[in-house]
Amino acid sequence: MDDNQLRRALRSVGYRCFIVYKDVFLDTSIPMDAAARHLHVTEKTWSMGGCLMRVSHARRIVESGRVDDAMKLIAKSKIDPILTRIAEQWISGDRIKAFTV
Repeated sequence: MDDNQLRRALRSVGYRCFIVYKDVFLDTSIPMDAAARHLHVTEKTWSMGGCLMRVSHARRIVESGRVDDAMKLIAKSKIDPILTRIAEQWISGDRIKAFTV
């Protein structure tokens, strides 16, 4: 996955979604349909198809080894101070705090 593909995939997932559900995306033992169902139940306004798409793109980022790069993009975006803080904590290696939204 090159940088352009990473940016497109991350935009498709959504920065907030990537941060909030990163534990689901990182745990590849969770089947894709179960991960999508989890998103669909939690985010009631998202369609199941949209959830499957988000999980698919997020898993591509994970499988490509580009999670740190995705976090750097989120941190640079400054879209939301909380998301920025979590991404910066991830980048600095503080994985425990990074999971706290």
